[in-house]
Amino acid sequence: MFFQSITCCRRENVKVMADRIKLMRQKIYEKLKSLGTPGSWEHLVQQIGMFGYTGLNGMLLLFIFRAIARLILSTTT
Repeated sequence: MFFQSITCCRRENVKVMADRIKLMRQKIYEKLKSLGTPGSWEHLVQQIGMFGYTGLNGMLLLFIFRAIARLILSTTT
């Protein structure tokens, strides 16, 4: 009985997490499309699992990382 309730709870939690991931991917996809961002972003909503493929290359990721790091450093007190 105890293990059945844990299994049920775990399944519910995994379902909630999976739904949130799908929703976030859909929102990102819609935002990119509404901004007219060049390229195809279909892969964002077609992929499954917890990990995602953005399609960004290493140089662009490094640029974004540095921009965010600069923003974080400039906004902290």
